[in-house]
Amino acid sequence: MRPTKANLRWMAIKVDLENAFDRICWDFIENTLIDANDHILYACTDIHNARLIDKVLSDFGLHLGHQASKPKTHLYFSPNTHADLRDDNSETLCFIIVDTLGKYLGVHVIHQRVRCSDFNFILDKMRSRLSGWVA
Repeated sequence: MRPTKANLRWMAIKVDLENAFDRICWDFIENTLIDANDHILYACTDIHNARLIDKVLSDFGLHLGHQASKPKTHLYFSPNTHADLRDDNSETLCFIIVDTLGKYLGVHVIHQRVRCSDFNFILDKMRSRLSGWVA
């Protein structure tokens, strides 16, 4: 999500599923082993969408026996979202507001623009390993 002058304000939610063994549905596990444990939802930031997302995640947990972990689920807002709107959505969803959703395979999930310098850590790691080799 890039900063914009548009009136629409966006949010991203990184949903982390609970690992409660008493609620395991083996069909769900079999289907989920192919997918990642974290899911990212994008929505326009308003209280109606927050309530709808809360209902969808609750229904998801009831039907599949695997609930979203509210303390580990993060909520990211675009920079032009007002603080009161952020707080209202966070209270409705009971999720933690964060400045970044972290990294996946070494790249920030939410980023401005991918640059060559973003991947310098790969080159540095390769150089450090190659420096230990003796020819």
